[in-house]
This record gives sequence, structure tokens and C-alpha cells, in this order.
Amino acid sequence: MKGEEKLGTAALTRGSRRHRHTDGDEAPAGPRAGGELGTREALRAQRGAERGWNARERVARMPAGPANGPAVKLQPVVGSGEFAVSAHGALFPEKRLLMGVNVSVTNYEQVIAALLDAAARHIPATADFVPVHGIGTAARDERYRAAVNAMDIVAPDGQPVRWALNLFHGCHLEERVYGPELMLRLCRAAAGAGRSIYLYGGTPEVLAKLQARLRAQIPELSIAGAEAPPFRALTPDEDRAVVERVNASGAAFVFVGLGLPRQDFFVHEHRQSIRAVQLRVGAAFDFLAGVKPMAPPWMQRRGLEWVFRLCCEPRRLWRRYLVANTLFLLLCARELFYRTPAAVLVYSPQTPQTRP
Repeated sequence: MKGEEKLGTAALTRGSRRHRHTDGDEAPAGPRAGGELGTREALRAQRGAERGWNARERVARMPAGPANGPAVKLQPVVGSGEFAVSAHGALFPEKRLLMGVNVSVTNYEQVIAALLDAAARHIPATADFVPVHGIGTAARDERYRAAVNAMDIVAPDGQPVRWALNLFHGCHLEERVYGPELMLRLCRAAAGAGRSIYLYGGTPEVLAKLQARLRAQIPELSIAGAEAPPFRALTPDEDRAVVERVNASGAAFVFVGLGLPRQDFFVHEHRQSIRAVQLRVGAAFDFLAGVKPMAPPWMQRRGLEWVFRLCCEPRRLWRRYLVANTLFLLLCARELFYRTPAAVLVYSPQTPQTRP
């Protein structure tokens, strides 16, 4: 655990692709060297199992009380079972290095539990939901890649991203973590926990429809505030005013829907000034407001959502999908043919920040 709790650095361990990850609730036994366990791959597999065991022990030992809020039990993900201890002392799903982006090995239940726990402990966590377009943008834009990699949670939003995690890291994830669906589930969980939300992004018309729909589906949900920023960079005074409004609202969760990459930069730049948990949710505002249609479930399951969206908005999206999809396939091919060593990111650090 020493490497997992180290602040200000990311602990990376390298190993073969054939043994990227181990699973199970028992600490490994047997010799560390010699015989069949003397290989580099077996040693790494053994260390991976030990990390998962020690992290779960840390979950059980984590204190609860007025200072930290009620403890939330974090359940292991199928094929993983490992957690990373952040600089805040919170637990977030462990990540895997995928084409330059540190993607969390996680599912809906674990992301919601981790974010509820962060809100209860007054930890300004950040969460991102990365699609294929995000992976391609990160490969070409170093600033964007740095912003995404600084997030506490970077969940696989696109089906191809989930498939790549399973292929290159043996994660066995059974579902992606789709931003709009996660937002709706977290709103229900926040309402049940008595915590409010704040909506930042979209247009006034979209926000009005979104709030009406959320209140109709979740009557007990408290919306502490909602605002549609101008389609330009904010002045320093405007930026300070936004931070003051969000913090004064007392919201536990801030959903940011500004489009990629603007929303990622906003969350990254305000990770210390905004005291709530921030989530960048892409087009979730438009989808949940009913302004834009979502792809049918069968297309989503087969990774064909981009085809549906392209048919709906060909002029706006053709270039994005041509570039992003092609680049993603090229990056996958490079991973397959060059067989670069797999890296396990134990924790992507974020400067500690707690609300008073």
C-alpha cells in the first residue's frame, strides 16, 4: 500500500499482457521465486492480488463519524476488486493505462458509491466519462490528456473503450459507464441521501426542460442551482462569480455539460476552488432533457451509438467520428502489434482539498 498512498506521484508497475490483473478475495500464498512462480509474470500477478487484498482491508478499516461522514461500502468490480487510496484519504477505482489515458476499471454501482462517499466526507472529487472521441483527443492534445488524467475517476463511457480495457488488461467489465445513465442514477441516489445537485452548462431552454424532467422523474431531488454560461471564455470576474454561486448553493454534486474538451478543462481548473463533487457528463443534458434522441439500447450495446448520432447530426459530427474512430483503431492496432508493456496506474494524484 505504500506506493498506493504516496502523494504527488503515480505509482506504476509494469508486467506482461498475459498476466495484467488478478482476482479473488484471498491473499496469495506460496513462494515468491523459484519454480513456476519464479517468472516475472507470476510475481506481478502475485503483487496485483496483494494490492487488491490490502485495499479491501483499507476499506474495512476506514473510520466513520462526524468528521468523515457515513462510510460507504465500495464493492469490488467483476474482474478487479482493487481500489486506490487518494491523496484525500478517499477510495477510488484503480486505473489502467489505455492509449495514454488512465481509465478506471469500474461500473455504475462502484462509481456512485465512491462519489456518494466523497460527498459525505466533503471531498471535492472529480469524475470524467471518456468516449472514443476522448481517447482520440487525448492522443493529440497534451493539455487535454493531462486534465483527464488528473481526474479521480475516468470511467469508460464508450463501448469500444470498455472492450479495449478488457482486451488489453483482462478487466472482464460487463458494462460501460454511460454518462447520461450515470447522471440519472446518481440523481436518484443523491435524492435518497438528501443531497442537492447543481447544473452547469447547456442553454437556458435545455436547462429548463432538463430540470422539469428530473423533477418529474425524481420528485424528491433538490436542484440547488442551474446556469447556462456564455459560449465563450469567462472573464476572471465571471469565473469567480460562478465559483461563489456554486459554493454558496451548498450542492453536493455539480454536473458540467459544456462539450468536449471545454467541460474537462472547466472541471480540472476548478478542482480546488469548487467544493462539490464535479462530474463532466457530455451530452447528457441534451439527452435527458429530450432535446436530442438517444440511440436505441441494441445499438448502444453493440458500440453503434456513433452511427445513430451521425445520422441525426451528420454536418456537425462527421469530421469528429471520422478522425476519432480512425485514430482509435490505429491506437488499438499499435497496442496489438507493438505489444508495449501494460502499466497499472495505482493512483492519479490530485491536490488534497476539503470543504470546511
